[in-house]
Amino acid sequence: MKQHHCWPLLLAAFFLSPVLPAAAQPNRPNPASANPASANPASAKAKDSSYIAQLLDSAANLRERSLYDSATHVGTRALQQSLLLRDSFLVAMSCYDLGQTAQSANHKQAALAFFQRALSARLEKDQSANTAGVYNDLGYLHGTMGELDTQRDWYLKAMRLYDKNGDSSGMAQTLSNLSGSSLELGHKKDAIDYALKALAIREQSKDYEALSLSCNNLSQIYLQSDSIELAIHYQQEGLRYAGLSGSKRRLAQSYVSMALLMSTQGKNKDALEYEKKAIAICRENGDSIMLARRLISAAILTSHLNDPQGALSLFFEAEQLSKSLKDKYNLRDLYLYRTIFFKERKDFFLAYENYKQYVRYKDSIIDAETNSNIAEIQARYETEKKDKAIDDLRASEKIKDQQLQLARQEKTILIGGSILLFIIGGFISNRYQLKRKIQQQEALLEIRNKIARDLHDDLGSTLTSIQILSQVSRNHLDKGQTETYSLLQKITEQSRQMQQSMSDIVWAIRSDNDKVENMIVRMREYLAQTLEAKNIQIGFQASEELLGYSFNMQQRKDIFLIFKEAVNNAAKYANCTHMDVSLRRCDNRIVLEMKDDGVGFDPETVRSSNGLKNMKARAASLKAGFHIESAPDLGTTVRLDLPLTT
Repeated sequence: MKQHHCWPLLLAAFFLSPVLPAAAQPNRPNPASANPASANPASAKAKDSSYIAQLLDSAANLRERSLYDSATHVGTRALQQSLLLRDSFLVAMSCYDLGQTAQSANHKQAALAFFQRALSARLEKDQSANTAGVYNDLGYLHGTMGELDTQRDWYLKAMRLYDKNGDSSGMAQTLSNLSGSSLELGHKKDAIDYALKALAIREQSKDYEALSLSCNNLSQIYLQSDSIELAIHYQQEGLRYAGLSGSKRRLAQSYVSMALLMSTQGKNKDALEYEKKAIAICRENGDSIMLARRLISAAILTSHLNDPQGALSLFFEAEQLSKSLKDKYNLRDLYLYRTIFFKERKDFFLAYENYKQYVRYKDSIIDAETNSNIAEIQARYETEKKDKAIDDLRASEKIKDQQLQLARQEKTILIGGSILLFIIGGFISNRYQLKRKIQQQEALLEIRNKIARDLHDDLGSTLTSIQILSQVSRNHLDKGQTETYSLLQKITEQSRQMQQSMSDIVWAIRSDNDKVENMIVRMREYLAQTLEAKNIQIGFQASEELLGYSFNMQQRKDIFLIFKEAVNNAAKYANCTHMDVSLRRCDNRIVLEMKDDGVGFDPETVRSSNGLKNMKARAASLKAGFHIESAPDLGTTVRLDLPLTT
């Protein structure tokens, strides 16, 4: 997904724009003229409204094609025109449209601000189907932030309002969203019930495109519930409805869902045929963004079918298309999968060349996201600073007279008391400086001792092990290459671990790493280094509320080492395919959660694991809660609950 740097400036302008008084809600005009001008004021307003409606329709079409920058510019023009008309309904709908674009572009805070503005400008008062639409999108948005309870509250508000307004289509959409939310919480039965209710509503309305989407969703739910026959049945129904809808894009998405279903069952040949059908539609529709993704998927399937030349041809076409689109996310994924392709074929030179490209694009994306988030926060800060300056100015006017009166009274007292205060202040200052110096020396001594212990424990034991392995490998030189190679591999691995330990210690000591943002970047890097090489999918979410918060040296070291131990355990023992990591704020606490879908274990039977003991000990030193939830075949969740005041 591309980065869109126009959002921070747009967000600042949004907060500074005036809130218009509510007016009577107009019917949304049909687009008739793009030139809003007329001698008749009523006619001019109608044409202006028609022009705004055209802009909003255009923004929706651009958003559908993933052209978020263009959609943002068009939506901004609609908002500006609505403000000039002083039409609260059109202001609300323009903000709603901009919120949907921001949400599609993954700019969560901007989307949240626009949705709230849409409600305050008019829609909260109206309690219309449009209001329910905002509620529904707010639910989805909070879900992407990991706030699942808040997500369900918004969905239920949307359902009640859709029911009140008799909007069956909106009701079906929210039921589908509740289905997805329930599935994410692990409530598969509830997910199926909500999805079937949505399907029943859509069957009555004969909305074939929506029916196709409902069937595809049901297929995925049944697939995760190991009900293969039902998954296949609903996926076939989804294909049928997609064909009846006449929507080529919906048909292509159904082919992709069928390909995923076939691939999950190991039917790579069938999966490839469905991918080819989706590719043909993308070429016909000129949908370059979707086409690039499908080409990568087809290349992977072709590789699994032992057609390396065919796979390389598809990879090459995807690469050229992604470069023309300047799609960094696509290029990052392409180079990763091509690295795996060459590695499996023992072509380590080309594997390494592709891996370098993968790292380059991955780092570029991380830098762009960080810069965008910082700019967005800066815009919000500037707005709040201006508001505060206005409040301070008003307050200063009220107390100006009181300050003048107090100044006259204090003048006499100040002269007599200043001499005494000077003497007392000097004495207190000397004692404070001495006490502070002693405390600083004690703190430095403790840091030095801590570093020494870490170096002795981590590096001393590793160097001793390397020395022993070196001696043993020298003794085995004449006995056999296999045993010697194995020992040298252990030496290499322990050297790498020692290097990583040194890196962790140096990173924790540096004072410029105390911000949460730096820890997030390091966590992302470690996840990529440890899990992506094992083809483990990664989900990472960090709450923007934590940006700017700081940890001291000991806190960030203990938190990172707990995180690192959990990731290592998942990589080595869990045999997982996916791992989710979230760092978020809940009330006055910071929660770090790491969840994998691996084989799991019984925590009650594990007594001697040094890794688990170390994590618990580090959590105790942080005065934080530490919980491990796991069971055989049900994955593992590790959660650290840290007080904000710690």
